Amino acid sequence: MANRPAPGLDTDDDGRALAGTALSPNDDGAWTEVPPSAADISALRLKHATAWLESRLSDGYFGAQLVVLRGSRVALDRSVGSTNQGQARVTPHDRFIVYSLGKPFAALWANLRKPVRNT
Repeated sequence: MANRPAPGLDTDDDGRALAGTALSPNDDGAWTEVPPSAADISALRLKHATAWLESRLSDGYFGAQLVVLRGSRVALDRSVGSTNQGQARVTPHDRFIVYSLGKPFAALWANLRKPVRNT
């Protein structure tokens, strides 16, 4: 039996889910990570990305969560920095108000998927 997306998800022409929305965190709010090699991602690149993010948030005023997915596999789930001017560390349970921050990325992805036509 083929792997099918959950009902109600948007799919492409081949029936694949258009986004990783079929995945969700565990009950504790964290994702279950697989080794980077199982997701065909460089462990060194993930280490560099995490170190870069931590270096940018070392002032204690800001925090972030970084989840890297490839297909249906979670290769990285990290929470770094502080929630409120150094008072508490960011955890997987923290939520961030991002409003429409993801719209440019969705638009970029949608435009990259369009075939290029020479006129």
